[in-house]
Amino acid sequence: MTDRTRRVLPDGELTAVKDERAFQEKTWTTERVAWIGFALLVIAALLGLAGGGGWAAQREGRYGAAQMKMPAITRSDAPTELTAVFDGAGERSLVLSAGFLDAFQIEAIQPAPEAVRIEGENRIFRFPPGEGAPLRVRVFLKTHSAGIFRFNAGTPGQTAQFTLIVLP
Repeated sequence: MTDRTRRVLPDGELTAVKDERAFQEKTWTTERVAWIGFALLVIAALLGLAGGGGWAAQREGRYGAAQMKMPAITRSDAPTELTAVFDGAGERSLVLSAGFLDAFQIEAIQPAPEAVRIEGENRIFRFPPGEGAPLRVRVFLKTHSAGIFRFNAGTPGQTAQFTLIVLP
């Protein structure tokens, strides 16, 4: 006597497990979506969207007499760096707005500025005048907390607004 609620295999044996094809297909679909999600995360990290390096993690541009490179995406409490390369001659001043100091703590500046003055909400760091050779200024920074910060940076008369994303 056979149990009619269980399926019979071609060799005559009874199956003990019910075939759940719909459930199995949902599981496969979920796994594929997860694979695609993880692949997108890896690609985003390689592009620099997770902070710490890569194409999207840095912003570069020319502002007056300086070529500047600064972070666009960074991690909270991670050391980072702003670099400004000034042309050979003329005034060498770096302008950073008060919003910059909301996002970053300045750890060190190499070479040290000759003077720092405050004009409105801007901090202006003045360096020795040029003697024909370019001057590379490195500002070593550390973030305070995670969030989205907006600030102005550049040289006197040539500032631009930047948006910085600090990831936790």
